[in-house]
Amino acid sequence: MALQFSIQPASAHDYCGFERWLSVAQTWSGYDELCITADSTGTADEVVVQFGEASGEVWKSWTPVSALGAGEYCLPLSTSTFSWADWSVQQNGRIDLGAIDYYGIYVHGAQGAQGVLYVEQLRVVER
Repeated sequence: MALQFSIQPASAHDYCGFERWLSVAQTWSGYDELCITADSTGTADEVVVQFGEASGEVWKSWTPVSALGAGEYCLPLSTSTFSWADWSVQQNGRIDLGAIDYYGIYVHGAQGAQGVLYVEQLRVVER
């Protein structure tokens, strides 16, 4: 997938990306990492990866764009890597991998940042 982006003025618009809502919640229980093969051109600062639980809690992680392009990078599915999104519902404050109903990938940058985010693969893995 190629996502062409242009970051608009004001902090409420400093992200651009996509979300995929799953028709049936998936269980990521037993998996240790969320791995992404991606690259970016342009002037974005970070890539934000997030996933949501059927309960409404959302977890997100920031990765510098400079970390992309060297093949697959993997994010441990833990609170050491993913933090609770303060705008999401708060249920129990811990990651529950038993009912994941969406994921999203965004670029973050200063006003006027633009470019293309290429996402080849997103998968959960057991280590």
